[in-house]
Amino acid sequence: MAAMISSAALSSHYGLNNHHHRSQFLPINLTHCAVSSPSQLFFGRFRDQNIGGTRYFSFRGEKGKLNAAINNPAAGAATAAAQDLLEQPIISQEYSLDEILNRVQQHSCLFNKDNDKSDSSITLSGVGVQLGMEATWTLTVRSDGAFREDVSSPFVSFSSGFNANFVNNSTAWDVDSSGVCHKLELDDHQATVLVAWIRSGVWSLPSLRSYLEIEVVTITESSSSSSSDYAKNKENSDSNTINDFITLSVQLRSGRVAVHMKINTSSWQPESAKVIMCGDYETWEFENWKHWDIDAQEENEEERKTNNSLVPSPAKFIHHSMNGGQQSLTITNIKRNAPLNTATFTTAPITTVATGPRCYYSVPSQTEGHGGALLPLDSQFFKNIPSAVPVWYTRSGHMLAYATLNGDATNSGYFIVDTGASGFVIEPSAADKLKLESFGEVHVTGMAGKIKGKFRRAGKFQLGPLEVKNAVMMEMMFGGLVTGAPGPVIGIVGFDVFRRAVVDIPPMLPRKPTAAEQEIDRASITSPAAALAFAAMQKSTTKSKANTPEPHAHIHLHHPEESDDMLRSMLRPEDWLPVTMLSCLPHIPVTIQSMQSTFSSSSANSTDIIAENNTALLMVDTGAGGMAAMLNSTAAKTLGLFNSNKSNGGKSKSIRGVGGSHNSSVTLKTAQLNVLKVGTAEFSDVQCLIAEEAKGGVALSFYSSGILCGDILSQCRLVIDLPRGRMAVLPAEK
Repeated sequence: MAAMISSAALSSHYGLNNHHHRSQFLPINLTHCAVSSPSQLFFGRFRDQNIGGTRYFSFRGEKGKLNAAINNPAAGAATAAAQDLLEQPIISQEYSLDEILNRVQQHSCLFNKDNDKSDSSITLSGVGVQLGMEATWTLTVRSDGAFREDVSSPFVSFSSGFNANFVNNSTAWDVDSSGVCHKLELDDHQATVLVAWIRSGVWSLPSLRSYLEIEVVTITESSSSSSSDYAKNKENSDSNTINDFITLSVQLRSGRVAVHMKINTSSWQPESAKVIMCGDYETWEFENWKHWDIDAQEENEEERKTNNSLVPSPAKFIHHSMNGGQQSLTITNIKRNAPLNTATFTTAPITTVATGPRCYYSVPSQTEGHGGALLPLDSQFFKNIPSAVPVWYTRSGHMLAYATLNGDATNSGYFIVDTGASGFVIEPSAADKLKLESFGEVHVTGMAGKIKGKFRRAGKFQLGPLEVKNAVMMEMMFGGLVTGAPGPVIGIVGFDVFRRAVVDIPPMLPRKPTAAEQEIDRASITSPAAALAFAAMQKSTTKSKANTPEPHAHIHLHHPEESDDMLRSMLRPEDWLPVTMLSCLPHIPVTIQSMQSTFSSSSANSTDIIAENNTALLMVDTGAGGMAAMLNSTAAKTLGLFNSNKSNGGKSKSIRGVGGSHNSSVTLKTAQLNVLKVGTAEFSDVQCLIAEEAKGGVALSFYSSGILCGDILSQCRLVIDLPRGRMAVLPAEK
C-alpha cells in the first residue's frame, strides 16, 4: 500500500514551487512498516526542472504513525498521516544520477581513475558449477568495455566476448561446445554485453555511460531481518541495521533488454541484478563483496599502493537462468594484465587471427581445414555419398529423416527435421540403447514450458553425406508428438545440422526423385570402395526399416564451401532473405497484413515489432506441424487480431511442445491474417494462432513477432544457407 504526499508538503521542506514537480502527488512506499526497527528510512524522488534532473531524498518516520496510515480506512488518512511525518525531524540526502553512478563506480567497479586507461585489462578467474558440471572460468575485461569469458569443464567448453568497437561495428559473439562461433544479435547481443558489464562494474564508468540508458526505477527500503526477492541477507548482519536499496534500470542505448540492479546504498554495491528478457527474466546474485589485490605478485608494497592495486568485487556470482537452471561462479583470483601480445592468442579455444590486442576480444576466426571456414572442424561431407536424403511426411505435419549414430543402424531411427530446434535432441530410451555418454544437466524452454534433462554425446552422427563427430545432444522425451511415422522417432535435428550444410527442402508434395536427381546421385559415386560402403549403409538401413513405405521426397544437404556456384545458378540475388539468429533459431522478415489494422508513421514507434511497411520478424519452424503461424501478444495487438478472434467466436486451439506430457499443452486463440508474404511466396486468408500473454514459447524476442510454421513452409521450397546467414523461400511450382 502506498500513501500519497502532496508536492506542496515537499515544497515546504525543499523550498520548491509546485510547478517544478512532475505530478501533484508523490507515491511513498509504506510496505515495510511491520518490522522490528523503531524507525524507518524512506526514499522518494521528484523532478526539478530547473536542475534538469531527478533528485532523490529520504526521511525518517515513526512506525506507529506509518501503521496508522495503513490501518485507518478513512478517506485521506494515509495522506494525512504521511504528511504528518514530514513535521518530524528529517534526515535527508539528495543524489543526482551522476552522483549515484560515481559512488557505485568507486565501490563496485574493477577500474578506478588510475587503472582505467583504454589498454587496461583485468582478469577474474575461478571455479564454479556450469550446466551441472564442475568448471573453471576466466573473465577478462577492458576499461573500454571489451571482454572475453572462457568456461571449461571435462565435457564441454565455451566462450563469449565483445570487441567494444563502437566506432565501426561492435560485435558480441559466443563459441558453443562444438567450437562453432556465432555472432550474437539483438536480445542475445544486449544480454551478453550487459551481464558482463554489470559483473565487472564497467557499466558505471563515465566513458561507457554514453552507450547506456540508466534511470532509477524504484527506490525501496528493506530491513536486514527480511530477504529480498533476489539476494539473501548475510548471516552476520546486525538485525537492527537498516539496509537501504535503490534499483537502477540499465540498458544499452536504443536496446530493449534491461537489467534492474538492486544496489545497497550503505555500501554502494549491487546485491542482485534482474535481466528482463522477452516474456521472462533471469537473475544474478552478488555475494561476499571484498577488495582484491590485483598486483599481489609485486613485492613492493608501496608500489602496489601507488598503483591502486585493491579493487572491489564479489567473491561469488550465482546465476538463476530463465530456463530454470542455476549456475555458480566463485572467484579465486583477480589480476591486472600486461598489454596483450600475440602469444596470448594461442591460448584461445579455437584459433584466432593475431593482428592486434583487440583481436583477443573479437569474433574468433576458424582456421582453414578439411571443411573450410564455413564448415566447422568437427564435421565432414563424404563426397561419394549422394546429397539427396530421403524424408517422410507425417499426419502430424512433421518431416522425418533417418540418421545413424555411432554407425549403429539397428538402434538408430527417425529424426524430426526442425529448424526450430537450437540443437540435437535425443529420446532417453534411444540414447540408452545406443550407449551414449551422459553428463551435466540442461534446461530448455519450449512450447511445453521449462524442461530439465541431461546431455548425451554421440561419437558420430550421420545424416546423408554429413557426419558430425562428438555430437552433443539434449536428452528429452517427446513420445506422442508425432503421428503417422514410418518407424520409431528418436530425436530431432536442428541448428547443429543446418549450420553445417546448405539444406534444400522441397515443398511437401509426395514425389519420387526425378531422373535427373537419380543420375546426379549415381554420378556422385565414383569410388568403388565408397560405393560398397554406401551400399552397405543402404542395406543396413533397409533391413532396420523392414516394411517402411517409400520416402515422400528428398532434401539435399550440400557442402557449404562447394555449393556457391550451384546456388548462383539456381537462385537470383533478390531471392535471398537475411537471417537473424536468436538463440540459435533462424528468423526472417515477412509481410503481414490483417483486415483489422493499417499502419501509419504516426502509429509506429521505436518499440514496434511490426514496422510501418507491415514487415515483421518470424522464427522459421519446420517442426511446428499442423499450423500456419503463431503470433505473440504484442504482434496480435498491433494487428488487431484479438478483435478478429472475437468475431469468429473466440475459438482456441491446444498445442503440445517437445518435452511436454500428454496433459501438457498451451492454449492459443485462432485468428485470420489477410495477407502473409514470405520471400517470393504470398498467401491469403491465413489462419494463425495468437498468444494472449507476453510469455511462453511464442515470446522469443523483443524484436520477433512469432513463429512461421509448417503449414506455410510445407507449401514452399526452402533453401537454407545458415553458414552464410541467408535463406530463400520460393513458392511451389505449379
